[in-house]
Amino acid sequence: MGSGRFLVGALIAAAVSTPSAAQCPDGTPPPCEREARPAPRSSVAVLYFDAPPGDTSLAYLADGLTESVIYRLSQAGLAVASRYQVRRFRNRATGDPATLGRILGVANLLAGTVRAVGPDLQVSIEMIRASSAVRLWGQQFERPEQDLLRIESDIAAAVADSIVRRLQPAQRRALVASPSTSPAAYDHYLRGRYYLAQRTEPTIRRAIQELEEASQLDSRSARLKAEVGVAYTIYFGLGGSSIPGVPPDAILARAFAAADTALRLDSLNATAWHARAAALHARLEGDPARDMTSAARAAERSLSLDSLDPEAWHTFGSVLMDAAADSGAATAFRRALTLDPRRAITLERFARLSLFRHQFAEALRLLDSALAVEPGFNVRAIQYRRALALVRLGRVDSAEAALARGADFFADARLLVLIAGNDSAAARLGVEHLRQPSWPAVEVLAALGEHDRALTMLEAIAQPTLSFLNLLRLPEMDPIRSDPRFQRLYAASLPLVPVQ
Repeated sequence: MGSGRFLVGALIAAAVSTPSAAQCPDGTPPPCEREARPAPRSSVAVLYFDAPPGDTSLAYLADGLTESVIYRLSQAGLAVASRYQVRRFRNRATGDPATLGRILGVANLLAGTVRAVGPDLQVSIEMIRASSAVRLWGQQFERPEQDLLRIESDIAAAVADSIVRRLQPAQRRALVASPSTSPAAYDHYLRGRYYLAQRTEPTIRRAIQELEEASQLDSRSARLKAEVGVAYTIYFGLGGSSIPGVPPDAILARAFAAADTALRLDSLNATAWHARAAALHARLEGDPARDMTSAARAAERSLSLDSLDPEAWHTFGSVLMDAAADSGAATAFRRALTLDPRRAITLERFARLSLFRHQFAEALRLLDSALAVEPGFNVRAIQYRRALALVRLGRVDSAEAALARGADFFADARLLVLIAGNDSAAARLGVEHLRQPSWPAVEVLAALGEHDRALTMLEAIAQPTLSFLNLLRLPEMDPIRSDPRFQRLYAASLPLVPVQ
């Protein structure tokens, strides 16, 4: 079917071509302990700060403080490992500093602890040289909790001064910049980010409440409002529908309103552009032609402002995949995984693209990596796709094992494995028990060689939606793909507006 009638933006063309981060050089899933080039002597990784075990009241502050210091240092142009790189070491014994430095590609490691001392917040930090584990310096900051913004800027400035001989005025300004000048708003913002990172329906509902409160307390902050838009879009994607005071059909409208407000406040805010791109992509299903180009352009704009955001690369890749611009989508997904190798949702999405492209071994590696980094993530769907990939690789026994681990929920997968195992009689009997007309029945009939019946059923269920287009692109359609009737359905399903 080709890669679609699309021109991918210059940002994809200029992206660094990197090997897939879904598999390590030794063939294992990430995280990889690969050798790296010598790190710049001024480079640093800010490890997630520790809070007292069981003290949930400080957990969000410790995470927020860590991510804020990382953000400030990166905005000042310092060589700092991203929060996505260090996130996988949160709440884990980090082991040998030299090994950790090599994995993160830095020369220095910053560790810290956060404690409550009466009404004050006490933050202790220390910098060590990764290669030798020698402690370079340490410092303790104690301020009222309301002065969290000051603590963050003081820590960022102390770190910068310790590794850079002379900072420029613009760098100093970046170190003290904050998404909000309101301590109360900032506290709600940190809580919202903390809950949003957990990516469950209840925690995202809580994140929306916190971020909405933050935005109301500081209505001039583009970043706070943009985060509200991102949270609503994520909740919409999960199928959530029970936010107090927000009707289900208004969730995506809230996302658009927040993104548009953020852009009016600051048209150069990367998060605001990403919020708009994500909302546009979420709205594609009903009318792909309406939003495809706008979503791609918004994602490109976001990445032109912040090319180190794996979520924005993931959104860009998803838009391009839905536009059948497969090469560009693969590049975007690889870039997202280079920045954050443990993004299970990107690993799964990239695997689906690999199935479209008949790259079955690659799809299997990606799916295995998703299970390795987040064992509880979307298990049924991942095992289902694993079973389909294994069938195409001729590994029927392994496909049956995948079904036993959860994919047997999908009746079509069971029948396709039977066909691959040369038990067509049982598959013919089973297909009659499937709902007809339906997509699973089309897949099985095509595999059984009943092409006319499969095509007639496919024509009966055809819809002008992205979901239907993506079903047509699955390798299970190969037996009928060259038929003119199938070709007409496919052509009619392609988005009419090119990505430019």
